[in-house]
Amino acid sequence: MKKNWLGFLPLVCMVYCLWMFTDLDVSAKENGLNEFSVQVTNVSNGYTYTVNWWQKQESPVENEYYMTLPYSAKGQLLTADISGDADMFLNGEEMKNGSIIDCLSEGENHISCSGEQYALYVMYGSDIPTVHIATESGSLDKVYADKSYKEPGYVVIQNDEGIVYTGDLEYIKGRGNSTWENFVKKPFNIKFKEKVNLFDMGQAKKWCLLANSLDDTLIRSKLVSDLADKVGIHFSSKSVILDLYVDSEYIGNYTLMESVEIGTNRVNITDLEELNEIANPDVDFETLPLGGVRGEESYAQNGSYKWVELPRTLNIISGGYLIEYELASRYDEEASGFVSLYGQPVILKSPEHASKEQGEYISSYYQDFEDAARNSDGYNEKGKHYSQYIDVDSMAKMYVFQEYLKNLDAGLTSFYYYKDVDGKLVAAPAWDFDSAFGRRYVRNDVKMYEPTGTWAASGKLHNELENKSTILSIMCRHVEFRELAQQQWKEYFEPNVEWLLSSLDELYANCQASIIADKCRWKDAGNYNETAEFIDVGIYKLHKFITERSLFMSETFSEEKCCIGYQVNGGEGGMYDLEFYDKGSTIPTMPNAFTNGDKVFLGWNTKANGKGESYENGAEITLKENTILYAQWEKDSIKGIFESFMKGILRK
Repeated sequence: MKKNWLGFLPLVCMVYCLWMFTDLDVSAKENGLNEFSVQVTNVSNGYTYTVNWWQKQESPVENEYYMTLPYSAKGQLLTADISGDADMFLNGEEMKNGSIIDCLSEGENHISCSGEQYALYVMYGSDIPTVHIATESGSLDKVYADKSYKEPGYVVIQNDEGIVYTGDLEYIKGRGNSTWENFVKKPFNIKFKEKVNLFDMGQAKKWCLLANSLDDTLIRSKLVSDLADKVGIHFSSKSVILDLYVDSEYIGNYTLMESVEIGTNRVNITDLEELNEIANPDVDFETLPLGGVRGEESYAQNGSYKWVELPRTLNIISGGYLIEYELASRYDEEASGFVSLYGQPVILKSPEHASKEQGEYISSYYQDFEDAARNSDGYNEKGKHYSQYIDVDSMAKMYVFQEYLKNLDAGLTSFYYYKDVDGKLVAAPAWDFDSAFGRRYVRNDVKMYEPTGTWAASGKLHNELENKSTILSIMCRHVEFRELAQQQWKEYFEPNVEWLLSSLDELYANCQASIIADKCRWKDAGNYNETAEFIDVGIYKLHKFITERSLFMSETFSEEKCCIGYQVNGGEGGMYDLEFYDKGSTIPTMPNAFTNGDKVFLGWNTKANGKGESYENGAEITLKENTILYAQWEKDSIKGIFESFMKGILRK
């Protein structure tokens, strides 16, 4: 089978085939242009592969066609292999079998076929890697029809130094949610039959091809994944920008990125899925019975979890897990997961096929963390602080990262944790950046394209979940967490602002021609020059947003800023002030909103035991540093003291 694909796509250096797409308009088909095809062969080495021409996806112009050729085609002498009876002239020169094509110049070319005139605009990609995929069926039709369909194929990958890899693809399939459903340019997952080390990113079988349809610049995914790695977010996915061709069709500019999965060169922790497979050899996990709460409304069953009925289970349950927050509407699609008591849907990316014991353990562990985080003092009913469940440094860094990006999905979806054996939750890796750094979008009355203002610190779960705060917003209620966030910005992010802006400029310079070709293909941005101008504007806006956002973050997280927090100190309720104030500012304390049974609120104090500075309800306070005010209540009776003592004993 491979030899047949290579006969169809003996691709290594350079080949172009000019035949018609099946979706061209009727007039184009009637004029005879589809009666011939042209295969162009690289004279210097004899290798061939084909590249179809295409029309604009939006607002196609009659008799106007485009061809995108790899950068490596520049300057090559090409020979023509013509089939069909129609007479063809390229830029006034008649084309015959064996003709040398030395006039396929960049820009506008002219084709005459049976007396009909056509404009062919030739574009060459940037000096970036190129991926050519030949599918087994010869098209992506089945993949486009069903995102889960897996199409086998063969792949050749090359860069400026030559061939990087040739070999079988186990499959290419669709990926993503809104990006798959709402855009004509589709993202893909690919899986090799063997582990492959692509561009020094480490051996792995699974890789992602991100379409970046939400991003006019096409470089955000690469730029932000590099930033995540630079600031030290654990197991950040590495990436490469490239041009993608499938079955001779130019698909566009894509970001090849490491998939988020457990593995030696990915999230390098204990692989529970692999251990489950070892414990259950020769078992098809996809056919096993499913346990737990399921169905379209399962996301609304707070405190529930779901699992797979494995024939044999392991004693290892404390790690490793890779879990992800997901939107309620997508929760039912996953094999294993849980919904917290607060209503947060969480899916198990690994082990995907979790046992009941594993599902019960990780849902209970997460619940203890969530309970502690939601309490104003940071402790749950077991008397444990949230820092006993999570690597707080990683959480603070992830918060600052998401806040800096002003990422639409911050703490909502595509938000990961991992947990190794006997370890804590770690907020990592970072993922999904095409809605970052200034997306033209408004949510909860927040304009995401404005470089000022906080977002992650006050973010809400999806609208259908009734105005509940995200975990990042919940964590920001704790003064000590925001203090740590200040330190993270100062130590890791602020020193890398200039590097980030320089990286943006360098990426654009290296990829400009490819980005223009992609936007000509998929977006109605006008002709070549208008498209280039359109992208220049997008790059300018991105550069401007990052510059202004960096200034806002430095001001907000300045050492000259401080914050104030309120703790119930024995009662119930929540009071939160998420503002940062200039040191030395005088502000009124918030009116008490806590309750403590029938006890009377007496005022605020800087010490829980009341031996610090006292403030009446609503009194002004001068903030010299990060400050916590503790509610003071009338003293307990002897009975109350005894009940509190016994409650503490029971907790232990």
